Amino acid sequence: MAAPPASPRQSLSARLFRLTIGIVLAVEVLVFLPELAHERQDFLLERKDDARLAAVAANGSPQQPVASATAAELLRLSGTSWISVQQPGRPPVTLAGPDPVTPSETILLGHEGLASRAAHALRALAQDRQSESRVLATIDRPPGTRIAYVFRTHEETDALRRFARDYVWVSLLTACLTGAMVYVAVWLLLVRPMRR
Repeated sequence: MAAPPASPRQSLSARLFRLTIGIVLAVEVLVFLPELAHERQDFLLERKDDARLAAVAANGSPQQPVASATAAELLRLSGTSWISVQQPGRPPVTLAGPDPVTPSETILLGHEGLASRAAHALRALAQDRQSESRVLATIDRPPGTRIAYVFRTHEETDALRRFARDYVWVSLLTACLTGAMVYVAVWLLLVRPMRR
């Protein structure tokens, strides 16, 4: 007596479909942490570039002090609450808003290892802290230029959470599409010929 045909859920194609989705999602989970750390690094670098441009704009008239309204607008556009740029042989350029700045931590940009970046990125993703962080970095041009800026950690958390949501949706879509392709390929190349 011939064995009864397997149900669609227990067929080879269906099992490979589920296995493929599981493997793709597992790989995406492993890749997520380095990608999250990279996204945080990009966020900090973008803030550094915006802070440098704000300082350059404020230093357009070195003989005149920066008006408080101009400084507040430059800080708003750069997404920071305080900026200081020190070039060799020149007086420092500082932009400060009306509110006092009290950063809760200092980040040395370019001196964090991968594990440290990943740990900080996970903390920023999980904890929506209503505080500020100071970033210290160097700029290649002019050589020896140092920049420091303060940003709101809430904005970092928002950026990382948006990235995480997009990453989850893309990962699910990739896993489902890959599983569907494997399912169709197995059904066309193996299952269908065996039923003829």
